[in-house]
Amino acid sequence: MIVVIHLLRFLQLVIIIRVFLSWVSLFPGNPYYRWFMAKTDLLLKPFRVVVPLGGAFMDLGPIFALLILQLVERLVIRLMFVM
Repeated sequence: MIVVIHLLRFLQLVIIIRVFLSWVSLFPGNPYYRWFMAKTDLLLKPFRVVVPLGGAFMDLGPIFALLILQLVERLVIRLMFVM
């Protein structure tokens, strides 16, 4: 169960790094950057919700993904203490 919790926390960290990189985007042509973004897109695709905000768009996928991961983590922790 501890491994599952660490995996969930790692995924949360990956999503936060991805959000930060999408804001900063210093090296968009870097092959590592493109690889990281492509892999995290696979993770975020089921949660992708784009909301129009005036002339721009906001992707709420990372927020929903983090919420789901937090809920799953809390469920796993609760199950650990029940057993």
